[in-house]
Amino acid sequence: MQALQQKLVSKKFLTQADMNTGIGTFGNKTQAALIQFQLKNDELEPNGVLSDETYRLLFKTPAPVTPIPTNLNNTNIDTVLPMDGEGYTTYKREPGGAETIKM
Repeated sequence: MQALQQKLVSKKFLTQADMNTGIGTFGNKTQAALIQFQLKNDELEPNGVLSDETYRLLFKTPAPVTPIPTNLNNTNIDTVLPMDGEGYTTYKREPGGAETIKM
């Protein structure tokens, strides 16, 4: 919940002082800030619920991509993931899996 509140503060829908009154608690102030965010985004229903759509827009994460298998007998799915982006943690990107990168 604290990450949601911090994101709402960074986008100016919630003040730091408001967040400090209930860090990690989804109370009236957090819900009101979430509704204001939803109202600013026409494709969202302003209901104060952190739906998948609201989360993706708030945290600017891409919608999940479902790979299309080219060989139905092959159970391996090879999907290239982005190298970086907000909310990504990359593990074992280097040969031998030596490096962990936190974005």
